Amino acid sequence: TTVGWIAAGDEVFLLPTQNSDAGQYEIQQVRSVAGKTINFKNALKNSYTYSGSSRAQLISIPQYKTLTIKSGVTLTTSGYNGFILGIVAFKAVTLQVNSRGKIDVSRKGFRGGPCREKGNWIGYTDESYTFSGFTAKGNTTNN
Repeated sequence: TTVGWIAAGDEVFLLPTQNSDAGQYEIQQVRSVAGKTINFKNALKNSYTYSGSSRAQLISIPQYKTLTIKSGVTLTTSGYNGFILGIVAFKAVTLQVNSRGKIDVSRKGFRGGPCREKGNWIGYTDESYTFSGFTAKGNTTNN
């Protein structure tokens, strides 16, 4: 049974992306899919919610015997958009990255916390533990 892109036997990566548990994750094998319910082979170690201010992702992990990244090709992902993390996940028995081929997820994950530039707080703070939920700009005496 499948739901969209998930089927029994698939391996998936689960992680919260917005809440106090952000950064915890686990890998699970799908036992079955019924309607919008996905059952896993093993009990979940964490809880995952997609409601209110909590967000979670379930990402399929493709399996390859051999994965080749050809010359001039970059394996990458979309950047974090505030809801969905930029993650590349796969398993390969053999991984071959040819010359000038690359796997690059630079600057695709969580936006960082605020940083100081010339005495001003700048940057995104939505995912920062200290400054949750707003963008700080302007002069401040906080370090």
